[in-house]
Amino acid sequence: MMGTLLAWSLPLLLGVGGWAMLRGWPRGAAAWSAAIGGGFVLGNLATAAVLGVLHPARLDQAQALAGSVVAALALGAWWRAWRQRPLLLRPPLEPVAPGERWLVAVLAALLLVHAIVLFDEVRLRPLFPWDAWWVWSVRAKAWALSGQFDPVVAPPLWLAQGEALLRTGTAWNYPPLLAWLELWYALGAGNWNEPLVNLPWFGLWLALLLGCYGQWRQLGVRRAVAAAGTYALGSLPLLEVHVALAGYADLWLAAALVIAALAWLQARASGRWGDWILAGLGAVALPLLKFEGTVWLLCLALPLLADRLPRTWRRWGLGLAIVAIALVTALSVLLDLGWVRLARDLLSGASGGRTASSSFAVLRALGEGLFAQYNWHLLWPLLGVLLAWRWDALRRAPELRRIALALLLGLGFVVALFLLTPAAKWAESYTAVNRLVLQWVGLAVSLGVLLLRPSTAASGALKPVTLAPADTAAAGSPSSASE
Repeated sequence: MMGTLLAWSLPLLLGVGGWAMLRGWPRGAAAWSAAIGGGFVLGNLATAAVLGVLHPARLDQAQALAGSVVAALALGAWWRAWRQRPLLLRPPLEPVAPGERWLVAVLAALLLVHAIVLFDEVRLRPLFPWDAWWVWSVRAKAWALSGQFDPVVAPPLWLAQGEALLRTGTAWNYPPLLAWLELWYALGAGNWNEPLVNLPWFGLWLALLLGCYGQWRQLGVRRAVAAAGTYALGSLPLLEVHVALAGYADLWLAAALVIAALAWLQARASGRWGDWILAGLGAVALPLLKFEGTVWLLCLALPLLADRLPRTWRRWGLGLAIVAIALVTALSVLLDLGWVRLARDLLSGASGGRTASSSFAVLRALGEGLFAQYNWHLLWPLLGVLLAWRWDALRRAPELRRIALALLLGLGFVVALFLLTPAAKWAESYTAVNRLVLQWVGLAVSLGVLLLRPSTAASGALKPVTLAPADTAAAGSPSSASE
């Protein structure tokens, strides 16, 4: 019990403390919601990275070793955040519309019902998803049961091993971050207890909802609209399936992507260095979780970085980006990195796929997956209607146009992947299309919610407020930052 408590509390303390250090001490429900939600995601990924970097040969003391490092980092972050506390501003008071509190309460109660059902599913099921067994969970289980943090190497090295104990597998080159995270919770449980190893996916669902709600509120969205968007996101059937059948990496990728984008919106509005770091941490996590995270990083980074360039420099910036992508690709080919092998297998059909029987069949499968099946309720048709209805708001908000462009680039990649490569097999059989789209769903819902902001919200920034007299005295000088 103590090990499980530490496994849950240390990443949360590190993540929330780091969030408070970078963004400022949370004041108000929205700020705490964003800190807890975003802190859970980033804190867990950081803890897994600490465990993997330390890479102790024996695992009997691994939790104590990695936990000590995480605890020290968490204490440092909280100390720094507390020292900055007097410099923070009080959040503005927002008038509450009649019936708004009741609407928020009803939606929260409905989400509580979903939470009870999902928690029951997660705690009673063994590890089920095939991808988990094939890629990351098999490593974590092997390490946990053997008590050894054995290296996972290519099959030729495994065959040629001498006395060293090495492991291999068909996905030996996959990013190991999620395997390290599962191992962390297995160490906390004291054994390979699959419900306890799966339970962080339920925590991730809660964190995604809390983080999105808090960030939307901080970006100027009214309470009722943010609550409705939170319920729409949390009740999506496919998203809940990925919680109940815990083990897939797609939900972690979706959380990191939306953290990066929303933190960028905060940074664009506030100019604070801490927001830029949070955006960078979310972005860096993408390729460490899954191979396609590299593509999503490019789809997100190119429009957002172009936003920082003067209009006259954007052509040069585009050219430099193309050169940089070409150099990174060439270097990856020379080093024979994992994502290069995956791309080669997809293009050649070596991974078991096949080319499309027809382009129409692939496009029909994409369309049915988004609009006709029950995976998404009415999310995508409603998002299309919302974009048409709030087109003027989108046109007047350059930061939201960048988010929309990133989503469009992601959709273009998915269409090209299934039309032009042997991955068409998984489009026509409906086995991969919706999972790739799930990785973008948090960002898509965020775009729809932010389009419904009041017209008085200036580029996503909350109005600056003044310090209370006591805070001014404590700070020594007034600050001009906003919430």
